[in-house]
Amino acid sequence: MRTAELLLILSALSAFGRTLTVSPGDQIADSLLTLSQGDTLFLTPGTYTSSLEQPLLTAGPEQSGVVITSQPQNRAILSGQKIERSVILLEGPFTSDLVLENLVITGGNATGTGSFSGGGISAGESKAVVSNCLITGNTALIGGGIGAEGGTLHIQYTTLSNNEALVTGGGIDLYACNFSGFLLQFLNNTSSDDGGGLNSYQSTITLSNSLFTGNYSGDDGGAITVLQGISYFEFLTLHANEAADDGGGMRIHTIDSVAVLSSIITSNLGKGGVNVISDNKPYFSHVCCWNNTYANYHGMTDPTGTNGNISTDPIFTDTYLNLSQTAAGQTSDSPCLNTGHTWVDETPVNSLSTRTDSIPDAGMADMGFHHINQNQTGISPHTSSTVRLIVSPSPARTGTRITLFPGADTPVTLRLYDTSGRLIHTQNEVDLSRGNSWNWTPGMNFPGGLVFILITGPETTVTGKVVILR
Repeated sequence: MRTAELLLILSALSAFGRTLTVSPGDQIADSLLTLSQGDTLFLTPGTYTSSLEQPLLTAGPEQSGVVITSQPQNRAILSGQKIERSVILLEGPFTSDLVLENLVITGGNATGTGSFSGGGISAGESKAVVSNCLITGNTALIGGGIGAEGGTLHIQYTTLSNNEALVTGGGIDLYACNFSGFLLQFLNNTSSDDGGGLNSYQSTITLSNSLFTGNYSGDDGGAITVLQGISYFEFLTLHANEAADDGGGMRIHTIDSVAVLSSIITSNLGKGGVNVISDNKPYFSHVCCWNNTYANYHGMTDPTGTNGNISTDPIFTDTYLNLSQTAAGQTSDSPCLNTGHTWVDETPVNSLSTRTDSIPDAGMADMGFHHINQNQTGISPHTSSTVRLIVSPSPARTGTRITLFPGADTPVTLRLYDTSGRLIHTQNEVDLSRGNSWNWTPGMNFPGGLVFILITGPETTVTGKVVILR
């Protein structure tokens, strides 16, 4: 990167606080401990290592609101070198989000008595945002790539690949965590027990537009295992994952509620593409579930033919699992085109694509994972330049937290609408700059249901939604 471009990045970062720039060979762990709310640790490109048997970076409550970043197109590499430790340790409680962005996190080895969760990132009672990271080649007893217990965690534009858990959660393991994710790829992760890609226990999950393929579990849930808690999934593609036992795609066990919308679950190996053991049955809407071994659905009534659910070949056209479309030059149209649960403009995947030519989805949303294309959207998969609305938890029972990432430079107006279009709440002059959030607690008279969120400001217009359970 040219010197002028690097100075522009550092100048922009300095608007949020002071920026400390480090290089490979510097004592980055000590540098981080000098930072606090609004500060930035900028890692120049290169590989960062340490011979000490401790994480390369450790952040505690004093580092709430700190940003740890590098160049988006030339990310710094944090390597644990397979020494027994997590690469990054986050020890809460945090008062605001710590941000990890533009990093490659590899070589973690949390397999000992002192370090057993999260080979790449270990998070305990933290508030964290992970953006545009590659988390690869890490090992742990629990959570090969990331292990999170308690707190809140949002991950976006991130790939988790070739991580291994000796117990649960090859890519990510969640315990009692509020988790949200957008545009994640879980590739070739493994676990000896449950959840080859993602394992969740007693957590609240909102996961949108994510791809799971090539993941393996030695027991249940080749791609995803959910045990207890509340989960909302939309625009997922779960293809060619494997479980040695139940649920080659998904294993759903003793849940409070699970909803799966506009997703594709195909060609997974195990006892059922979706395997359910729960009195509360999951809700499936506009899902294509096809060609899974044993059965497409096991332990629940097959919903095919209801609520827009189908069972047919989605006709993937390449190794990226794009959908076949005559408008993009293929010979036939995928049955998953224009068959999602709502209009694409009302979803997080607006401006993204399921096509080989990367022209954005339009009209009714397509099912499954949508990818970014820089030429069509102005967004690069290696940047986090767009403003995204993060709502967690959703679904929620008592209240929810609304955050913008990377944040709004000026105060914004926040409006909430019910499904009839009625304005139910307005909040003016809300500070949603980086590290800040706004909490909404519905009144006791609010009956529950879907709530639409509109955030406007001089340079910001963002929409979203939250489900309130009563």
